[in-house]
Amino acid sequence: MMGRPPLPVGTYGRINVYKLGARRFRAQAKYRDYDGVTRKVERVGQSRTAAENNLKAALRDRGRLSAQCHVA
Repeated sequence: MMGRPPLPVGTYGRINVYKLGARRFRAQAKYRDYDGVTRKVERVGQSRTAAENNLKAALRDRGRLSAQCHVA
């Protein structure tokens, strides 16, 4: 059997959202940086949707920063 193929560089996997408290949620996903390392990225919010939107914004910005750092 073969393992799961790695995430393509600059992409993220499935977003998971966890309830932390009455009005606090944590969204997290794995993101493959431009250096080839897969890292866990997480953000919080007052609702499930807010946490997920905060994470998507962070992932979008992370991709922009990584791409700019590697452009010569």
